[in-house]
Amino acid sequence: MSSNPYTKIMAKNRLPEELKKFGNIFDSLSRRHGTYYIFQDFLDLSINAWSFDYKMDLVAIRKKYSEKERQLFGFGHDTTNELSKLALSRPNII
Repeated sequence: MSSNPYTKIMAKNRLPEELKKFGNIFDSLSRRHGTYYIFQDFLDLSINAWSFDYKMDLVAIRKKYSEKERQLFGFGHDTTNELSKLALSRPNII
């Protein structure tokens, strides 16, 4: 983890408007669970959503988070759609 307290703020300021909600939720969950684990679980859930045979332990992921936090992970569908749109329209963003 960086010792610079402005790292997250600087990174958030560079996010496209479409991803600011994602950034806020990601930061919120990262404070409790750690950035690495939130990103890993988000990646697993996103890959699972787009794949037919991706193997992941959904029960283990669900156990890590409270009901409210799991609802926040619901942002994945909206965010995945926004990421797809950005990747197609502005390939240098992602």
